[in-house]
Amino acid sequence: MAANATPLKSISVNVPPPLTPGTKVVALTARLEKKDAENEALRDSIAELADALAGLTVVKDRIDADGASAAAPASKKKDGTAPIPAKTAYRFYCDAHPKAGAGVSMQRVWKECAPEIRQSYEAMAKADKARYVSEFASHREEGVALEMYYGKKKQDMAMEFLDAHIAAQAALEKADAEKNKGKKKARAKDPEAPKRPLSSYMYFVADRRDSVVRENPAAAPKEVMKTLGELWGQLEKGKTGKKGTKQYDDSAAEDKGRYESEKKVYNAMIAERTKQAEQQMVERRNKEKEEALELLKSSQEAAGAVASAAANPKSVALDDASVVSSLSVASTLATKPKKPKKKKDPNAPKRPSSAYIFFATENRGQIKAQMPDGTKVQEILVEVGRQWKELTPEEKEKYAKMANEDKERYARDMEKYNTSKK
Repeated sequence: MAANATPLKSISVNVPPPLTPGTKVVALTARLEKKDAENEALRDSIAELADALAGLTVVKDRIDADGASAAAPASKKKDGTAPIPAKTAYRFYCDAHPKAGAGVSMQRVWKECAPEIRQSYEAMAKADKARYVSEFASHREEGVALEMYYGKKKQDMAMEFLDAHIAAQAALEKADAEKNKGKKKARAKDPEAPKRPLSSYMYFVADRRDSVVRENPAAAPKEVMKTLGELWGQLEKGKTGKKGTKQYDDSAAEDKGRYESEKKVYNAMIAERTKQAEQQMVERRNKEKEEALELLKSSQEAAGAVASAAANPKSVALDDASVVSSLSVASTLATKPKKPKKKKDPNAPKRPSSAYIFFATENRGQIKAQMPDGTKVQEILVEVGRQWKELTPEEKEKYAKMANEDKERYARDMEKYNTSKK
């Protein structure tokens, strides 16, 4: 053995012996059984969540398609549609003589007016009072009608939405608790909003970070940022050259100008959307007001029929089933008015489909073919929902585009349909 040779180190006796094929099979079987149990629990959770979300999706799509609002205006806020209160004769007189001398008592002047002058202003006050009474009665009738309308709308929507909501609540809370354990909820950001401007320091960091990392390859990110902060503190504010911040200040000022310009365009776009939404709200409120007045009218007619029958019981033939049925219906409407359900017109255009429906329609057959024979429909729908959830936003864009085109198709068909009905 050479004099400079290094002796071999002994192998540690703690090294485990190699696994035999039988031991590997046993270990692999145990792992597979554990994975199967976990997958079974996951499938059950996904099935519950898919069923709950499917129910919510159906109801939400129908509500979105109807464009209905189930909430009446807040009663505590001032009603801008209420009629202007009536003026008194004295108020009309004061408005007609605004330039009375200083220190003049208008009440005394009013009392000393000639009778014919007072009569003219009293006639104006009487006419204005009649106007107010008429407008207030109409306004009050609209208010009662809208209150009944919104109450009925809330009940109809709540009955349809309640079961789906209860099922989805437990499933979503369970899934969110597992997914967001230890995470903070991210704040939603408008993707169309302009990118915020960078500060002078951020431009400095972008410029000097690579050189600092090269000079300190073993430094942790926190130490790199600390070094950058110290270098920034050594620069002179507003001075040109490598020892000043002017180049970074100029970049920040230019980026700020870009942001302000884009922000103006963005604000104008948001203002236009808000204006359109308010216009649509006004149009929808007018339509709802008409429907509410019709509902109130039918309720009043039903109540009148019941009162008439109660006042003249001899005029009702008790053996006439149709009369008895009519009175029962009228009594029900009088106590709890209900709007009769409209029959669906077979010639009405088909409602638009959502992006998920387009995805399911296109891929359901392929997904079903890949699953074992005898697979239940519910299990197929669960798999469709799982694959939809795994799509990236870019992959979902295709189906979102199809849904938007179908929505535009529905709007065109509805316009033709409404025109043909006139």
